Amino acid sequence: PPLAATTIRKVHACLHQALRFAVKMRMLAYPPSADVDPPRMPRERKVRALSKAQLEAFLAAAAGDRWQALWMLAVQSGCRPEEILGLKWHRVLWDHSAISIEEVLIRPRKRNGGAAWWLDAPKTRNSRRIVTLPLPVMRALEKHRLKQNEEKAFYGAEYCDHGFVFASRKGEPVRDQRLSSEFFKAVLEKAGLPASTRLYDLRHSHASMMLAHGMDAKVVSERMGHSSVAFTLDVYVHLVEDQQKQAAQLLDRLFYGASAG
Repeated sequence: PPLAATTIRKVHACLHQALRFAVKMRMLAYPPSADVDPPRMPRERKVRALSKAQLEAFLAAAAGDRWQALWMLAVQSGCRPEEILGLKWHRVLWDHSAISIEEVLIRPRKRNGGAAWWLDAPKTRNSRRIVTLPLPVMRALEKHRLKQNEEKAFYGAEYCDHGFVFASRKGEPVRDQRLSSEFFKAVLEKAGLPASTRLYDLRHSHASMMLAHGMDAKVVSERMGHSSVAFTLDVYVHLVEDQQKQAAQLLDRLFYGASAG
């Protein structure tokens, strides 16, 4: 079968780097790879996002769940799962009803003798950001903190306090695999939502809902921590196209008295 465009581009990049080094070492006068245009990347697939009604069903099913504050934060912040799991209490800005994203949690699938987890810089420069939150989310976080303090008191010296907002009963950071495959799936099933829904889809759902209800693309891009507004528009192009149709219908009504079709 033919190679995928992504594979060809990676091979081209590797060869081009090697040939440029050969030029630097005076082994070649010019890298022939520079005259080769790698294939274009296919257009990004439409993201999978839940509707407002589905999100409401999800949050209703999450009521009383141990991770209710996490689910609410995921839906209403648009943060990446690794940003949420890497969030520490001193990054919760209570007076401003917001959180500060400054690091992400990294948990390698295979340790190979290395560390079980560590904190790293966010995905992009723009990923370092302040995300404002609705008051119900802040209240859920406060309730979650009280319950976590009870666990600290119960386990005493056994509790390893790393300062994470979302931690195991003994203070260790949460494993994203277990969170997705066990806890998240249980809420999906209770809500009657598709089992194929991914935890990351809550992030897409947040951005989609904001854009669909007329939120400025720049604001959404900043909230999501995207590298640029252009990236946001490209990922959610189908929603922008829908808004363009709505704009045309509005102009019809304003100037020509046409009714929306």
